[in-house]
Amino acid sequence: MKSHLKYITLFQVSLLSISCIAILVLYNQIRPSIISMNAAKEKHNSLRDSLSRLESELNNKNRLLDKLASKVNNFRNLEITPHANFRVIDAEKELYLFSIWVSSDPDVMEEIESVHYVFNHGSFEIKGRTGTDLSDGFKVSYQGWGCLTLVEIIIRYKNNAEEDLFFNMCESIGWE
Repeated sequence: MKSHLKYITLFQVSLLSISCIAILVLYNQIRPSIISMNAAKEKHNSLRDSLSRLESELNNKNRLLDKLASKVNNFRNLEITPHANFRVIDAEKELYLFSIWVSSDPDVMEEIESVHYVFNHGSFEIKGRTGTDLSDGFKVSYQGWGCLTLVEIIIRYKNNAEEDLFFNMCESIGWE
């Protein structure tokens, strides 16, 4: 009986040896893939960090462009002045009602047919809103959590002429 067990044990050792060899062969075959995968992960992390840095730089440059665009009005002889204000709707949720409108001499205001405001920000489902009521300065309002550093304002006159203004709401309400 002992000799029989001896053969079983030798057989098990042989199987174990063959299994170890097979594992080593497989490992050597997949090792380049593992190394390549780790290198790809490192490259992915590096690219993600670069993208994050570039997005930050782009946001900073966009803020600067918004400020510069709103200053363009200072170099033009405009008779129309944009305004903005806000009131708190829900302080806990930081929800506000923002309003934007224009003013000028009564003669100039009488020549305006409508004022179109472009809220070009990803958080706005409706990017453009038009004010048509002269009595409130062609005011439009929206509920939200923040103001915009750049609102394009398109003045449409009754004679079909148009004039563009650029307006920094945040600066106007003192949030910058």
